[in-house]
Amino acid sequence: MTVNVQREISRTIPKDIPARFISEETPLLTAYGCVLLERDTGKSYVYTALNLNTGASEVLNRRPFPLTTSGVGAMVERIRTSSVVGAGSLEADRPFGDNIGFESCRKTLAAVFKEILPK
Repeated sequence: MTVNVQREISRTIPKDIPARFISEETPLLTAYGCVLLERDTGKSYVYTALNLNTGASEVLNRRPFPLTTSGVGAMVERIRTSSVVGAGSLEADRPFGDNIGFESCRKTLAAVFKEILPK
């Protein structure tokens, strides 16, 4: 199965990110239930994934230059394979009691019937 990480990227940043992260880091995007945070240390840029449901975080990468548009896909792939990854936008299999919202359900059904099945 091919994974489309571009489908997971959202530029909408949630407002409920803990203040301890926002004070030092800049949120760039959300994907797989995580927000990607960027911190400039003066010598390098540190990229951290923060799971929005559990609060767990993991440093994904340190780079001498800031992330560019061409590197976003690779960084989202790092989120997908990290230990703090959350559910993807089309993942309907959730732990008991963790309900999927109506809008997420609608997107999943649309993707199945308009993109996956026609192929």
